[in-house]
Amino acid sequence: MEFLLNQRYLSTLFRLFGRLCAPPVAHPAEALIINLLKMHPRAPFIRAARANQWVIHGGELGGEELERAAWSVMRHAVHSVLDLNYIVNRPDALARLLPLTPRVQALIERSQEGREGLMVVLPHLSNFDLALMATAQRGLRARLLTLATPGISQKIQNRQRAHSGLEVSPISPAVVRRGVEYMRHGGVVITAVDRPVPGKERTLDFFGHPAPLPAGHVRMAMAAGVPVVVIAISMRLDGAYRLRVSDPIPMISGPDGVEAVRNNAQRVLEVLESYIRRTPRQWLMFHPVWPTLHGPKGLR
Repeated sequence: MEFLLNQRYLSTLFRLFGRLCAPPVAHPAEALIINLLKMHPRAPFIRAARANQWVIHGGELGGEELERAAWSVMRHAVHSVLDLNYIVNRPDALARLLPLTPRVQALIERSQEGREGLMVVLPHLSNFDLALMATAQRGLRARLLTLATPGISQKIQNRQRAHSGLEVSPISPAVVRRGVEYMRHGGVVITAVDRPVPGKERTLDFFGHPAPLPAGHVRMAMAAGVPVVVIAISMRLDGAYRLRVSDPIPMISGPDGVEAVRNNAQRVLEVLESYIRRTPRQWLMFHPVWPTLHGPKGLR
């Protein structure tokens, strides 16, 4: 959702409507913001959303149907930012709109006990920042690994995340080493794993196509000897959110280290796919995950 925060006039609107108005009162602002975005239909972020939706729907969407899917993603992104600004500092709204489940509570308690390390990964699905910040406010102890060179929007997001209680670190070789050691001693490390890595040669299969997705989370988990857990948030029909927590995925070693990393990464991506398929139009990925796929004429 960083492209929204990069637009200063949009950031002002989000703060104004999100912090002062309770849902659904704030959400009439969605139409205003979407109309502003529609002034730029060929902007890179909407073209990426359109291309990604085409792939995850099996190449079956086209024309007006694909356009509706892409703008549905945009509307959900706007809705999520408005909700985030309202909910995150209001315990009553948080309890109502993101109920605490036994699995989330167990994850929080595991992080507090510090006996068994864990690598937690997530897709950019629905209100993913709400999932991170709300869980931290509820007691999750974790280190969040973010982009190595954050831009303006990422710096804004990182400040919000740190304010919620997360320990935020832009990724670097030193941060990776400390993260591995932290997990070996029972700590929890979190990172997103569905953002493409430009220029990455070793691809992973995602929705049936090769994609330049990261595998560093798997290498870290294998080095620390800990499993991977996938978390994913989605919005229900009533406007509340649900945070899902997968079963731990054990990392399996093998004689070929490169192949072992790939196999483990694929097992993690299978779980990510299953969550995205539940609510495909809530997948807020605004970078082209499959840059070599061109799809129908005019898609990009």
